[in-house]
Amino acid sequence: MARQSVTIGVLHDAAKIDWANPVFRGMELQREAFNAAGGIAGYGVEFQYMAGAGAHEGSPENVVRAWEKMAARPEVIGIMGPGITDNALAVAEVVDRVKVPTINWSGHERTRGEWYFQFQAGSLTDEMTYLARLMAKEGRKRVAVLQCRGPIGDLYYTSLEMELHLLGVQIARREMTDVHTSDVTPQLRALRKGHADCLLFLGMGAPTLTFVPAARKLGWKILVYSNIAMLVVANTPAAIAKNEGVVWPDQYDERNPVLRRLEREYVKRWGGRPPADFRAAFGYDMMTLMTEGLRRAPELTRAGLKTGLEQVRNVPCATGGRNPVMGFAPWDHAAVKGPDLFMFRTVRKGKVARYGL
Repeated sequence: MARQSVTIGVLHDAAKIDWANPVFRGMELQREAFNAAGGIAGYGVEFQYMAGAGAHEGSPENVVRAWEKMAARPEVIGIMGPGITDNALAVAEVVDRVKVPTINWSGHERTRGEWYFQFQAGSLTDEMTYLARLMAKEGRKRVAVLQCRGPIGDLYYTSLEMELHLLGVQIARREMTDVHTSDVTPQLRALRKGHADCLLFLGMGAPTLTFVPAARKLGWKILVYSNIAMLVVANTPAAIAKNEGVVWPDQYDERNPVLRRLEREYVKRWGGRPPADFRAAFGYDMMTLMTEGLRRAPELTRAGLKTGLEQVRNVPCATGGRNPVMGFAPWDHAAVKGPDLFMFRTVRKGKVARYGL
């Protein structure tokens, strides 16, 4: 058992900390295991949590202030968070200026820097590569796109556009919405005029679980795809049947051996299974990266932790497909590696299931 401790900050996007959040519970599992095993050189880890009140309900500027407040605490040698792209982008400049190693869990590749590390809980660029290749392989030729405004939707779209062009697939029409709008019927009516052979949602928030039912209500019988935001359907029983047939890239594969171990530990510690999505997994994996970084750190300081993180290589992780690995290197600050970064899921006969050709 560790006798002393170093401090890692946990910065959450929301206005308050939800202690039952699977992300935090996944982090806690690894922190407790690390400490129980003696930590490193007799030092364990303690967490300090802070709520950022950021987007999408608050503002990214709030998260910047929260990060600065946490970084001002000299005992904090590293930070995990934020997670929403808008907030993670806003923090990027200050992380490299203040020099506290920080692992965010957003999907935007611009949330990497000299001191800034990205754990890809979703990847706005990679998801589009996976989806574009899947659509081309399945014979799709014309794609109707429903896109949320903002940095998330924008990077999704530009990444998709490039990949589809290279694959000879056209974007038939694009319509815009936002993360707070659940009724997208007008946009779908307009998209239908583009004579597409599939419909793709790019975004998150309110439209995620409503765009497929709305299309069906219009009598539009079309193949439907989504980005990773559709994972919420797995934990929304009332929405499953309404989203029959939708396909999306995901990072939750029940065959993954690290995920299976995590779920056993989660049940033992918290008394119930985690939700059937990747939230507990990426909390667990990020804290694994932190502990592996501490083990490799030449000294237990901010600079030492940065150096240690950059020495972590090929660690099996719970987030992704069947056998993903994670790690960093100097100037390689994207965590999850390999072809198992994503797999696909769908709603089939009223159940969420793996999808593959």
